[in-house]
Amino acid sequence: MKSSSRLVARLFQRGRFISTTRERRLPLRPQLPTRTNFAAESPPGPPQDPLPQPLPQNEKGVEALPGLTKTGSSILFPWIYANHPPRITNHPYPEANFWLPIIAQLPLSIQHKLCRALATYAMKDFTSSEYFSDQFLLGAALATNQVCLSLSTPYDLSHLSSTLTTRLYDRYAFELEKLANEGSSVNLSVPNVYDARIRDVWLYLGPRIAFSKSSREFVVGQWMTINEAVRVPGDNTSDEPISSLLRKAGPLAVYKTMMEGVQAKVDVEIDADVVYKLKTKDNVYAIDDQTRRTMVIRFETPYFEPATNISEGFAPIVDKETGFVTKKAPTEGVWQWRVGDIDYLLEAEDLEAAAREQEEKQRKRGLVED
Repeated sequence: MKSSSRLVARLFQRGRFISTTRERRLPLRPQLPTRTNFAAESPPGPPQDPLPQPLPQNEKGVEALPGLTKTGSSILFPWIYANHPPRITNHPYPEANFWLPIIAQLPLSIQHKLCRALATYAMKDFTSSEYFSDQFLLGAALATNQVCLSLSTPYDLSHLSSTLTTRLYDRYAFELEKLANEGSSVNLSVPNVYDARIRDVWLYLGPRIAFSKSSREFVVGQWMTINEAVRVPGDNTSDEPISSLLRKAGPLAVYKTMMEGVQAKVDVEIDADVVYKLKTKDNVYAIDDQTRRTMVIRFETPYFEPATNISEGFAPIVDKETGFVTKKAPTEGVWQWRVGDIDYLLEAEDLEAAAREQEEKQRKRGLVED
């Protein structure tokens, strides 16, 4: 089991990210379909190494576990459990504001599928079709369980700081400190994973500064999960449509700006048994929940500037007979994924903040009555 765990860990990462045990970190390495079924007896395709094994499962799964018990405790921890609805049910994806008008006329469901297919193709090109998404999903499942274990009491801040983005780490470190001050404890784990698939691939194309609110040198075109920054003459405070600004800039300027940087964020749906226990200082369970549900975990790459740096973790392999590049093989220690959100905790807060900001702008314009 140790060899297969080490293999799955290597598949996920280019540097060091999620170990298969909390005590030891392993060198990790990555190697696209957009869905992996962990209930299958073996992954598709002829294996070149020992088969990576899914997480251990109970025969009856979550059905064999006791149901939710909850006291009147006021202890809170940002974690979805039992029959709680998801934080975001229908994501308000931005409609196309810079592409061909015909795209904006399509039903949103069709737009979303087209966008995901395009972004997935881009990720295959950035990495390799052998790695994304089947092997990526295997590593994502293990990573999810390891993050849960590191969030559990006694929590592992060192491991969390190396696996979570700074913003998510700060949020959970704050919550864990509150629990510690109360004398409370939390236990999180994912004992069984049944399935995993790609929900969304978010792409940010252009230099990082272009996506900051303080930037006036760029405009950002949006379509569903693809965000494209373009450098424009003057500043972006005018009311001129983005599509018009892009036409003025010209295709060459658009391409040059896109190549200045890139970041990818991948939302993974994980069908799993999730254990969540919250205990008070009096050793009483405030929450004791074991539920089979779908978790949504966001994995983020670093921000690559220039954009070509994203491919550095995959070396081209040249066919000796033809001289053509046949595929790209992963290399270790180049860059790593980090977990940027869990069950839309931060995404929901961002959407709420954006809605309040928009309402305030409308109020100032006199479009909303106080």
